[in-house]
Amino acid sequence: MSGRSRVCLLDEIGLVFHFFRFANGFRDGMPDSGPSGFGHMVTNMNTINAISSNAVFSSAVFSSARSWNADSAKAGSARLLRFCRVVLLTLLFTNVMTAARADTNSDAGRDIGGDAEVVRITVLGDSLVAGYGLPPGTSFPDALDSALAAAGFKVEVVNAGVSGDTTAGGLARLDWSLADDPDMVIIVMGGNDMLRGLDPAATRANLDAMITRLRAQGVAVLLAGMLAPRNLGADYVTEFDSLYPALAARHETGFYPFFLDGVAMDAALNLPDGLHPNKAGIDEITRRILPVVTEMLAGLQG
Repeated sequence: MSGRSRVCLLDEIGLVFHFFRFANGFRDGMPDSGPSGFGHMVTNMNTINAISSNAVFSSAVFSSARSWNADSAKAGSARLLRFCRVVLLTLLFTNVMTAARADTNSDAGRDIGGDAEVVRITVLGDSLVAGYGLPPGTSFPDALDSALAAAGFKVEVVNAGVSGDTTAGGLARLDWSLADDPDMVIIVMGGNDMLRGLDPAATRANLDAMITRLRAQGVAVLLAGMLAPRNLGADYVTEFDSLYPALAARHETGFYPFFLDGVAMDAALNLPDGLHPNKAGIDEITRRILPVVTEMLAGLQG
């Protein structure tokens, strides 16, 4: 290879890396949107525009470095071929880097220590879920996360509890609660509806709408029931208590009949208000509901 050929080859390699760094400057400044979608489309357009801009710049450099005339047509064609090779190599390198980043992003939701994907569970509820009156890190979602991890499940449990929330509020914020793209949602709602004496038909309609939207998105649902105090009257108790098993049967969801089973009315397991479980109460709720959750998880992961 002649000295002139070696210089030309080095020039091409230098231009490839110059274009590649310039084009990828756009990617580095954009939010990571994965290998598809609007962000990827914009990134590709920016890459093309960057290369086009450099083409104009480089053409001007070549033209100013060597005057163009009829006698240098052959040399100009050779330079054009060199430039085309540079552009093609740049596009190739850019696509390889895009594919590598896509592979990295696809592994973001996987557990580093194993092959199984992490299952995301969102617990949608009111103060019983939010951890009212409890120290940080001791709410029901926290306890469930620890219990499932101890049982060998790769999970991430998200606390989507809002104290004082009704089923109407839960339905209104459902999309926000699904921001983490859960695989399963545990619904613990209706207690505040009952305490406020709201119409059980409205509670049923709100829960029905939530479950319908979740199932339409392919999300597994575990519905935890509530029971009305007997002093609200036989008619109210019958209508309220029956709405939970009816909804679970209609949508064929997982069902846990009474979230406060074994804890309600036990002073040792509740805060002084007699309504919210203390840490020991949360542990008891977790112990009792755990077999139902693990059964559903086994179905999701199996």
